[in-house]
Amino acid sequence: MGKEELTGQQESSFVLEPRASSILYHFLASNKSPFPYLLPANICPIVPATFSKAGQAFQFLDIDPATFSLDEKVSLELVRNQKKGGVCFVHAYGEAASHSEFFSNLKNADPELLIIDDRCLCKPIFIEPNLDNIDLILYSTGYGKYVDVGSGGFGWLKPGVAYQPILIPFNKSDLDKLEQGYKVSIQDKSFFHFRESNWLDTHPLAMDFKSYSAKVLGALVEVEQKKPLINQIYREQLPVQIQLPEIYNQWRFNIQVSNKTEVLQALFANDLFASSHYASLGGIMAEGQFPFAEALHEHIINLFNDQNYSLEQAQRTAAIINQTIQ
Repeated sequence: MGKEELTGQQESSFVLEPRASSILYHFLASNKSPFPYLLPANICPIVPATFSKAGQAFQFLDIDPATFSLDEKVSLELVRNQKKGGVCFVHAYGEAASHSEFFSNLKNADPELLIIDDRCLCKPIFIEPNLDNIDLILYSTGYGKYVDVGSGGFGWLKPGVAYQPILIPFNKSDLDKLEQGYKVSIQDKSFFHFRESNWLDTHPLAMDFKSYSAKVLGALVEVEQKKPLINQIYREQLPVQIQLPEIYNQWRFNIQVSNKTEVLQALFANDLFASSHYASLGGIMAEGQFPFAEALHEHIINLFNDQNYSLEQAQRTAAIINQTIQ
């Protein structure tokens, strides 16, 4: 399903597609800029891949070590001194602050700048948001997100912003090759050469808004019953000094340790799970070195806290971490 309303009306337009990157692709292709967008260096690799597919230039920036998000001061300075096409702001680990002052400052510096508010790791909310200084808001309910229903991305467009859905060929094997390719590059710290292929699914989602929202909200109930219980185990059983602040522990429960590889190996050896998002893509999907993003990735571990992880697994996870951390 594409746009619910025609762009240009006073109300914002709700959009629903197979995945959030489908919406991003349509948005970028409909609003081509000769100037690059600013992206955080530790963004999900599918985002810069979508920029490349849409033919839109981008530029990585380092993160702010205090917020784990795009460095707002550096971003604003760049926008004031160099023409940019836009800014893609990612809510680090699903933190849900509005960042409205930052967006307002960006728009004041350049009213033509397009701002994408990437909330793909945040709790999905179907209430229409404030779009005063935002051109596109993105949510995701695909694999590994706050609510995972297997597919689906949605969002809102500011009135007057162009958005034309484009049906392009899709091949699942091309998507698998793309994902495998950038994972190998991240592992090897080698440059990933983007090659055009049919990896992006832009076919209409096979359900309407009513069915989709009901599915997401139903899954959300189960997720929100489990998260507080698992988070409480981690919060009470793990050392406070390794825990990230509470606002970063909703999507997953995040810790920073000095011996990350050893901790992950110990968990995997005991048939437990954790993840390691997101690596700096400097030198991998664009030139540049970004020390704060790189340092964060050296130490961050995302602990599972959703309906697929049991309380017993969470307790064992905490115990093994306590035995393994230095």
